[in-house]
Amino acid sequence: MKRPTAIWNYNLTTFSDLTDNVYTNTAFTFISVSTNYIYVGLDSRFEGLYVDLSTNGSYSGLSYEYITNGETWKKLSLIDNFSFDILDGFCQQIG
Repeated sequence: MKRPTAIWNYNLTTFSDLTDNVYTNTAFTFISVSTNYIYVGLDSRFEGLYVDLSTNGSYSGLSYEYITNGETWKKLSLIDNFSFDILDGFCQQIG
C-alpha cells in the first residue's frame, strides 16, 4: 500500500500539514474533537487507507468523501466503515 502524498488536518480555524509525519512515522493527533477534518491525498487512485492508532476511541457518524472535479464532494462507498474503536483498521473503497 502506498503512503499518502499529503495529509492535512483542519479544526475549523487552522490547517495543519501532517504529511512529514507519515514519512517519518511520527505520531500525530488524528481526530481530537468532532469538528476536526482530515484530508488525505494520493497521487494515484486510492485502494484503501490503513490507520494505526495508539489510543482508540468511539467515533460515530464519520463521513468519507472524495472530490470529483475539484469542487464537488461525493460520499465514498466503503467495504468497511472503520469507526476508530479499535487500535488499527482498514478502510477500502468499493469498485
